Amino acid sequence: MQPKYYGAAANYNSRSSGPQSNLQKVVIIIGGFFGLIIVLAIVSSILGSIARGPSEEYAKLTARQAGLVKLVESQRTQIRNSDLRTINSTAYLLFSGDVGTLNRLLPLFGMNEGVPEAISSQETDTTSEAKLKNAALIGTYDKVYSTVLSERMASVAALAQTVGAASSEPKVKTAIETMQANIAEIQKQLSQLQL
Repeated sequence: MQPKYYGAAANYNSRSSGPQSNLQKVVIIIGGFFGLIIVLAIVSSILGSIARGPSEEYAKLTARQAGLVKLVESQRTQIRNSDLRTINSTAYLLFSGDVGTLNRLLPLFGMNEGVPEAISSQETDTTSEAKLKNAALIGTYDKVYSTVLSERMASVAALAQTVGAASSEPKVKTAIETMQANIAEIQKQLSQLQL
């Protein structure tokens, strides 16, 4: 008969100690350690991406601004109005600097090789060239170019607003504020232009 302690029977047949239970403890400790590392890595990744803002949107912004620079550069020889040509040159200088800054910040979003090709091709402008060729044929190039440029700048500014609001990274916020100021300056000059 087994002795009873406080109404419960003592079990003398259990294997509560020995080499097998020590091995189980070691496995549990090691598993717990690796589990903790994985959880910390996931939390760190989530917090890091929240702090930096959405990387895909930032890449889109960079590609869209680069497309704007390409438009401004490619159309400079077609412009007839001297004031518009001056505005276009100023836009090229300002926007090129903005693209350089955006490209330097891409590694903050895990893009060390530049904007991914899929995003870059998605942001390629496919309509402006046809509009501008048609406008050149009918003699309204400067007016249409001014409109196209304004539309493209508005598109960049809207995306910049979204990315800036989502990011808490000070360098990104500064770059976007500068870009928005540059776009606002060119838009102001275009609005005062008489074509």
